[in-house]
Amino acid sequence: MAMVTVRRRHDLGRLLRRLKVEMDGVVVARLKQGSSVDLQVVPGDHTFRARLDWQTSSPLTVSVADEQRVVLEAAVGEHAQTFEGTFCQPGTSLELSPVPPAAR
Repeated sequence: MAMVTVRRRHDLGRLLRRLKVEMDGVVVARLKQGSSVDLQVVPGDHTFRARLDWQTSSPLTVSVADEQRVVLEAAVGEHAQTFEGTFCQPGTSLELSPVPPAAR
């Protein structure tokens, strides 16, 4: 079975808040800073998004092959701490990105 690991790095804010991870529109995890979750998924394309209150990341679609592990990293970035990131562009204020195999 394919596997997606989502980890939340130690980020700049919301220390006591859990960052929600959505897969295909459904919340599948709530991560505190420095934690991670392993999700077994069916092979194919899946869309992920990080969410914290009204702030979200841009959607990220990943293709996962059978027996493959994909690692994603989520964080509250500097942009989320600004007025513009919080109120003007809340749909792109969180960070969610794939981690290259060499950096795992």
